[in-house]
Amino acid sequence: MTQGRIFGITPVAIGTALVAAPFLAVGWSSLFDEATPVPLVAVLAIVAAGLRMLPVKVRSDVQVSAADVAVLAAVVFTPFGAPALVALAAAGTSLLRWPRPVWAGVQYVASAVLSAGLASLMFHAVRSDLAGLFGSRVTIPASVTAAIVFLGLELAQLALRLSALGKLERASDVDRLLGSAGRVMLLWLFGAVMVFEVVRIEPLFLVPGIPLFALGYYEIVARVAAERRVSLLETANSVSHAVGSTLDPVEVFRQVYRQVAAVMPVDSFFVAIADAERTRLSYRFLVDESGELEPTERELEGTVGGYAIRSGRPLLLRNAGHDRDRLGFPRAAFGTVAEESIVVVPLRIRG
Repeated sequence: MTQGRIFGITPVAIGTALVAAPFLAVGWSSLFDEATPVPLVAVLAIVAAGLRMLPVKVRSDVQVSAADVAVLAAVVFTPFGAPALVALAAAGTSLLRWPRPVWAGVQYVASAVLSAGLASLMFHAVRSDLAGLFGSRVTIPASVTAAIVFLGLELAQLALRLSALGKLERASDVDRLLGSAGRVMLLWLFGAVMVFEVVRIEPLFLVPGIPLFALGYYEIVARVAAERRVSLLETANSVSHAVGSTLDPVEVFRQVYRQVAAVMPVDSFFVAIADAERTRLSYRFLVDESGELEPTERELEGTVGGYAIRSGRPLLLRNAGHDRDRLGFPRAAFGTVAEESIVVVPLRIRG
């Protein structure tokens, strides 16, 4: 199995779904309560779903979104349970746009519902307990507490999901991921808390706040994009060091795989070497979601690897089934992955 994986995604998804289910049930029942502002819940769900379509990529397999602001608004302005429905709408929309494997998708949606549900629970609990001490201002500590709970749960469940999928192998991976995602979410959530309190005083103050929010959003997007470019350069440098760090070729390939997996989703990966006559390919290193596979050999002609070697150019198949047929490459997959897109790059040593 992939190194660094303690639990598989299936038990994590089932456990998260079981804990999140009561919050979803309470949210559904709240819609039939006369005190619930159903139109507001619907508007926040639509806004959250729309914002989820404009994510900020912290890394290729990790996205954060301003939809969290809409979910936190539901926590602050709607009854207990209703925020779980807003989170469900946002996460479900994202899942429809960017499908995931079944259990990874279940955990993704359930974790969003759980974070919103627990944040809502904490908001109402703090507001009830501290109402006598803070009076009408009790919403401030309640909102801050809810934001902290929501932020902590989102980051913890993100790390758990990636670990279960085998995509976090070192402590440095966790620190880098949570540091980048945490900064973005922190800015959005605590900025939102201040805006909510201003809106309570005078709703019209929200009008000048919308352009500021848009400006802040694009500033965050630009900063995260710059950080990703730096990460790509660091990866290229790390790969070059990995190639010269050991005489064992399989360990070199393993290091290259780890570096590539740090910056893009890698469900399947191989390194193949052509023989001197360039008629056969020796697949010296193969790995998919089930772990490392046994080496194998194939004819070079008619393979995506053979194309990259003969042309000396990278090959990208965005729609693997359609593009493979168009280029005349028969499907010759290995392992358990049904690939939807493929990128093959020629590796050159001394020219």
